[in-house]
Amino acid sequence: MAIRVFLVDDSTVSRLVLRRTLEKSQEFVIVGEAKNGKAAIEQIPEEEVDIVLMDLMMPVMDGFDATSWLMENSPVPILLVSDLVGRDAALNFRAVEAGALDVIRKPSADELNDPAVVSNLYRMIRILSNVPVVTRRRKRRSSRQDPASQGVGLDVQTEPRVDTAGPEDDTNAPSEVSLVVIGASTGGPAAVSKLLRELTNPPPWPIVIVQHITRHFAAGMARWLDNVSDLSVQLVEERTRLQDGMVYIATDSADLVVNGRYLDLVNEDEQDRSYPSIDVTINSVVRSSIKDQVLAILLTGMGSDGTTALKELRHQGGWTIAQDRDSSTVWGIPRVAHEIGAACQVLSLDEISKFLNSLDGTDHFGAP
Repeated sequence: MAIRVFLVDDSTVSRLVLRRTLEKSQEFVIVGEAKNGKAAIEQIPEEEVDIVLMDLMMPVMDGFDATSWLMENSPVPILLVSDLVGRDAALNFRAVEAGALDVIRKPSADELNDPAVVSNLYRMIRILSNVPVVTRRRKRRSSRQDPASQGVGLDVQTEPRVDTAGPEDDTNAPSEVSLVVIGASTGGPAAVSKLLRELTNPPPWPIVIVQHITRHFAAGMARWLDNVSDLSVQLVEERTRLQDGMVYIATDSADLVVNGRYLDLVNEDEQDRSYPSIDVTINSVVRSSIKDQVLAILLTGMGSDGTTALKELRHQGGWTIAQDRDSSTVWGIPRVAHEIGAACQVLSLDEISKFLNSLDGTDHFGAP
């Protein structure tokens, strides 16, 4: 059966280009279109829709308000197609936390003539249309807590429904760590923001985040996390000294490695792939002198990036956690980690927050 797509964009040309691109494949059928969010929320509940492709900046009602309404009243998978790269990243992330599954840069007509671009778009729509969605209630905002996001990874695969077992034996869980590494893909920014906002005190260790995200959105994610949490969040664009209490975000154009007391960027892999790699970062920790003082966490996401390195870190004495199925947007990466024995524990997002708050630091890197 064809995937039923609904297009929402105030640009007639953009809708036409997307419609023609999708209709080239018998895999998709366009079941409706709307030129603003208000028209979308009036039509979508009356249609059988598998996925909505939603613009953000529109008259009458923007994509954020439309996403919020739909996820509260008529949940459906939503892929944001935004041209706000580098301008209003906060709106992108607010809309994704409201319930949208991913955000991509709006492709131009010329880009859609590239078979690789079209193939990737087809793949994203195919995978995201199968992600179960749930009703989201709007959160009351505070001065530090705007609703915000989950940038999405491009390493995708079909996710089977698998029942998760309980946490592994945690009798040897560490009380002190020197470094926390977090890897995530689909649903990651929303999960990461929750963890950062629920830290009760500035952590006595650095946090390094490797997030699969659409190209050019990493800087916006770093700014957003810096605004919605009480922590200092920095995008790593050059060699950077690790400091306790700081949060470091990998750029989307290179891999990030831990090298002694520093974070370095490497881009030596000649393969045509997306950056950053969770495996590369965790493997750099495995080679470090503090590997047995490291906590590595794999959160929600599609694919398996990070799982083999996580298993090796566990074997080398590090502590490893995978997010559980029920709290994951997509139980892909953490599922694989659980199945191959890479995770010391499989925990819900709330349990991970509590675990982080229970840890002391070793004062390895020093405060900013």
